[in-house]
Amino acid sequence: MTELVACLSAGKGTWGHVGRIIAEQECDNIILITNDFGKEHFTAEKPVAMITIDTMKTPLTELI
Repeated sequence: MTELVACLSAGKGTWGHVGRIIAEQECDNIILITNDFGKEHFTAEKPVAMITIDTMKTPLTELI
């Protein structure tokens, strides 16, 4: 069982890399960690689960 966990940052540059990995690799589960903008605007070729975080309000220690 292969799982992919990736973080989508605010820039679209990272989105291209993550999108290619999703498209080219066979994974049983894909989990993306992103903000509200990423959740609303990122599209993937395969089903993904998204975890939405607010990096501006949540202390880094709580995110870890």
